[in-house]
Amino acid sequence: MKLIHSFQTRIAGSLFLLMLVVIALVYLTVKAATEASAVRQSYDQLDTGARVFRQELDSRCRRLNDAVRVLAADFGFRDAVASGDVPTLRSVLANHGARVGAGDTYLLDLDGRLIASTVAGHSQEEPLPNVAATSNGDGCVVASVGLPLLRVTVPVRAPLPIAQVVMTFAMDQAMAEEFRSLINLDVVFLGAAPAMASTLPETRRELLVQAQADAPATDAVWQLALDGHLYQVKRLVLGTAEAPVQVYLLRSLDSALAEFGPLLRQLGLIACGALLAALLGALALARNLAQPLRQLSEVSWRIGQGDYLVKIEVPRRDEFGRLAQVLEGMRQGIAEREQQLSHNALHDALTGLPNRVLAEERLRVFMATQPQVSLLYLGLEGFQAINETAGVAGGDHILKVVAERAQALLAGRGCVSRPVGDEFLVQLCRLDVAGAVGLIAQWRALLAEPIEHEGQLFRLNCRVGVAGYPQHGDDPHLLIERARGAMLDAGGMPDRLRVYDQERDAAQQRRLQLVQDLPLAAERGELLLVFQPKVALHHQGGHQAEVLLRWRHAALGMVSPAEFIPLAECSGSMAGLTRWVIRTAIRQLALWQAQGREVKVSLNVSAVDLSDRQLPERVIGWLDEAEVSARQLTFEITESAIMADPEAAIALLKQLSSLGIRLSVDDYGTGHASLAHLKRLPVDELKIDQSFIRELEAGSDDAVIVRSTIEMGHNLGLEVVAEGVEEARALALLRGWGCDVIQGYYISRPVPAAEFEAWMERQDLPVTEALA
Repeated sequence: MKLIHSFQTRIAGSLFLLMLVVIALVYLTVKAATEASAVRQSYDQLDTGARVFRQELDSRCRRLNDAVRVLAADFGFRDAVASGDVPTLRSVLANHGARVGAGDTYLLDLDGRLIASTVAGHSQEEPLPNVAATSNGDGCVVASVGLPLLRVTVPVRAPLPIAQVVMTFAMDQAMAEEFRSLINLDVVFLGAAPAMASTLPETRRELLVQAQADAPATDAVWQLALDGHLYQVKRLVLGTAEAPVQVYLLRSLDSALAEFGPLLRQLGLIACGALLAALLGALALARNLAQPLRQLSEVSWRIGQGDYLVKIEVPRRDEFGRLAQVLEGMRQGIAEREQQLSHNALHDALTGLPNRVLAEERLRVFMATQPQVSLLYLGLEGFQAINETAGVAGGDHILKVVAERAQALLAGRGCVSRPVGDEFLVQLCRLDVAGAVGLIAQWRALLAEPIEHEGQLFRLNCRVGVAGYPQHGDDPHLLIERARGAMLDAGGMPDRLRVYDQERDAAQQRRLQLVQDLPLAAERGELLLVFQPKVALHHQGGHQAEVLLRWRHAALGMVSPAEFIPLAECSGSMAGLTRWVIRTAIRQLALWQAQGREVKVSLNVSAVDLSDRQLPERVIGWLDEAEVSARQLTFEITESAIMADPEAAIALLKQLSSLGIRLSVDDYGTGHASLAHLKRLPVDELKIDQSFIRELEAGSDDAVIVRSTIEMGHNLGLEVVAEGVEEARALALLRGWGCDVIQGYYISRPVPAAEFEAWMERQDLPVTEALA
């Protein structure tokens, strides 16, 4: 298999195939030319043979006619005709016919009745129309009951015509053979079936008779296969139109092509010799080319296996020699860079400390040889600010100084590495976690010492995560990750120190499970909607509610929205949840509509949803499918969602508003730059955040903000909704300030659809009276 795919084999094969194609083309071209030449020669020979045949036939007719005229002019013959001496006439006709080679000879009167004949059995006075008719066709050829005949008719004069002599000559096998020897063509005379004279073999005669029905026009040449032999055929039609005589002239193409056989055999021998020479030359050339390539390939393979000591030597002055020189230079450069890369692959390029890979490998060795190993994972605090102040060069200088001080502090008690960025990992052997924690004060003191750069002094602090072997794990990678996780958690501790806690892994596993299961929650039927009633304070606004999403996990039970909504936003599942909520809410509205209730619902739309350009098209499709009015839907958008991409969000909101969907600014007052964009938003209501409502009291700062917001919303023509109403005092204040709609636990907690239906049934009186 290697030999088949080798360069030497492909070179030799390519050259051999090229030569084979060239020689084959030459051979086929010559063969086609010889065959075409043979066909043309056969055609010319048929044409010439046909002309010679006609000329010879006419010549025979003239000679026969002259011989019969000599007989008719003989005085004794005329005297015997005049006297009616039949025996004498028969003898004369027989003798003269024998001399000229005639077949049958007749003496007829002027009416065509027989006087005398060389044919036995003919009675006198018997008319013979087949021989008495005058020939007006082609020469003297006439049709007969058997083979065609050459017929000559001459009148006997004394001095006026008194009789006529008729002599016939059969176009038989002898005549066909005679013509064949003359024109070198096979000749076939067709008479009345089954009479035939032919120079063809017996089996081919019958095939010719069968094929004559498909013969083309007279004098045309065509090819015909007879018993596996190919012929060129020319048909001649002689005699009269009433009684035609067909003559076929045939030329064997096999014989014509056989004449070129020696030439083609010689050409084939020359082609084989040329192919053999080409093969030997191709093998020699391929070997000459492949040998240095094999040398270079072997050396390259050894370099690829990491052997950089082998020297590349190809003593040639051609391109291969120059390639060997280039590869030798490359080998030396690779050897130098490989040595450098080996160091860089395991060390930090800036500080020279071991990197994460080497740190894990060393930890694996420590764990295999030491009973206890402790890890201190340090993260420098405020390093981003140092980079901004001192620049990248200053930050690099500080990292180098920290690395040098750390190595000096350890003094052989362990090793320090720099896994990434501004983080350092310290591995301490034969020291438990408590002992490692005791060294943290030294580390803090080390970092607190000022580091000078370009006249500036920098003091550092750090947060530290601690993990130990074997109590916190026996896998190096996992143990380092746990120490780093403890370091991240230490950022929220007062002393910026945290020892790894296994409960952190449990919380992380819960988050991972929620992220993994969230996209499948709808398919599993774990999602459900609850409805928190909303009440209009100053008008009969019909039933309203805010739609909220709940997740009842099959294994974890009820999951708080505060837990899974942030996970959905960061994992990319938020858009799917929003679509499910909108579609399910629309279906619920359709069910209530079938019960005769027109309910208006509001639901939250996130920043991710506002980037979905297909959202309006999808929503209007779901509304049309359920036959629900768009005015029954209100989309609540937070200020932060709008501020993520104001232009795109405003364009999408305008599309939604044009469909008839109401828009509300949710959690108003907690976002940024809301007033700058509020006048541009096509919103219908403002929803004051519950942080201003929950502990609302007259005269408080919250009261000023809420009252001002209500007045501003009304001045802008917007409806104002207050959420988080939990006390009657807050309700009274909101009603007095003209708030339009309220919601909160004072009215009702969020309830499933069935409980919300029961709540609507209890609302027999106007809402304002029920709350009075």
